[in-house]
Amino acid sequence: MKKEHYHVYCNGILGVKTDISGFKWIYGSTAPETDFDKYNECCVRFEVYLKLEKDLGDAVFPDCKFQSFAWDDTEKTIFYRRTLFKNINIGYNIRILGNTVVAEIGNRYWKYVKNRVMNLHGIYYLLSDLANLILLKNGYLTFYSSSVRYEPKSRGLVFFAASGAGKTLTATNLCKKPGYKLVSEDVTITDGKRLFSCPWTNSYRGKGGGMDSAGSLKRIQKSNEYDFCEVCEVTDLLVLTIGKEKIDLSKEELLRQICVFNGYLFNYFSSPIVKVLELFDKDYCKPWQSISEKIISDMLSGSEGVLIYTASPTDFCTIVHNYVTGKEK
Repeated sequence: MKKEHYHVYCNGILGVKTDISGFKWIYGSTAPETDFDKYNECCVRFEVYLKLEKDLGDAVFPDCKFQSFAWDDTEKTIFYRRTLFKNINIGYNIRILGNTVVAEIGNRYWKYVKNRVMNLHGIYYLLSDLANLILLKNGYLTFYSSSVRYEPKSRGLVFFAASGAGKTLTATNLCKKPGYKLVSEDVTITDGKRLFSCPWTNSYRGKGGGMDSAGSLKRIQKSNEYDFCEVCEVTDLLVLTIGKEKIDLSKEELLRQICVFNGYLFNYFSSPIVKVLELFDKDYCKPWQSISEKIISDMLSGSEGVLIYTASPTDFCTIVHNYVTGKEK
């Protein structure tokens, strides 16, 4: 019997039990192992196991079928069965029991499907998209963002930007200054009022190399350590954009850009696993994009918001620090 591993990616909110050593997804690539009690405290829990395809069983009498997907309404289980090249059979079963998701992934699916090709999504994407949905169903939104807390003024700042534009660099550079604590450097969970840390998402804990579970080269791990803040109130939403230097306070434009940037990484509005779940189970057929935008809109109405444009990503740290402390440029 394989050893079970327990990981918590956001305290009290999101945990995973798995027999996969070094499990990775959007919510964490370097999360340490914890125990059952910490995992069990999470309101959304995933159980992820690898199995031989022949041990997944058959979906002989599904209640509903769509392409390679089938649905058992009694067991609330999605079955995926497909034949790839050279008659290689792949598949998985995903059972949704309220806030607990039990995923049995075929070894061949795990081995051969790493990225996103049509309705074939690697487990890295598949489970991340499903977690986005289950969290949203519970009132939590996942932000593709970095975030910090500025202790002297009790400010919780969230940074949105295009990939590679400097949101992580800005957050970590700020945390080298007195008074700042890192909440998250790549992914943040929010209930619309508070920010919850996902501290294991990327490159600032542990050491490693090689390929990640999405089939991409992992970033070089760094040994930097920052003071972390697990939970803080949201006070400021900032969009960081490379361009001609200016400051824009338009909340309408801020909302538009945040929604665009958040949709760049996450696919829970269009992910095949989410779409078939909406088809098979009416409890999941909801306007998720509108729900997501409503949370962001409500956050903006109760927070400060600013769009910062500058030519170099390294400039954002100084501009944001001056903005927070009230200093003139």
